[in-house]
Amino acid sequence: MKKGFTLIELLVVVLIIGILSAVALPQYRRTVERAKTAEAMVNIKLMKDNISAYMEANGQLPATKVEGKKMIDIGELSGGAWNDSNEYVTANWKYKYYCDRYGCRFDAVRKTSGQDNYKFTGTTGTGQWNSLGTCAVSGDDESKPDNALHLYICHYYEGQGWQFQSQ
Repeated sequence: MKKGFTLIELLVVVLIIGILSAVALPQYRRTVERAKTAEAMVNIKLMKDNISAYMEANGQLPATKVEGKKMIDIGELSGGAWNDSNEYVTANWKYKYYCDRYGCRFDAVRKTSGQDNYKFTGTTGTGQWNSLGTCAVSGDDESKPDNALHLYICHYYEGQGWQFQSQ
């Protein structure tokens, strides 16, 4: 009597593994992307809190540029470094903010596949922050896996007060 698996048994096992992979992979990508977006949420909150503290301490909005390209100290962000273009760059995001006499705006732009696919933007006037801000996706073609994922992320954060905006 020979011991071993038949071809049918092997095909059934491969089929089951394939089905499980097809179900699990999209959820895995969403979970990874939400974790990467959590970094942006932390840094956005730090930027907002530090600009608000500056406004409260000085009674005015900060200037974006001081002495050429030097930006005001908005606190230590996590996971990256400032570059010569006044952008804070991490492995997944680039952050920038600018203020004028009317208010401040900050952007957290997601860098994927060599292009900017989606971003979070917030603004403030001379007083309160205007809601949390917007999440925008470049293109709304859900047939592309990255766009579908980014749309999912924006809609996920809609439930937390962000507004979705298609670009």
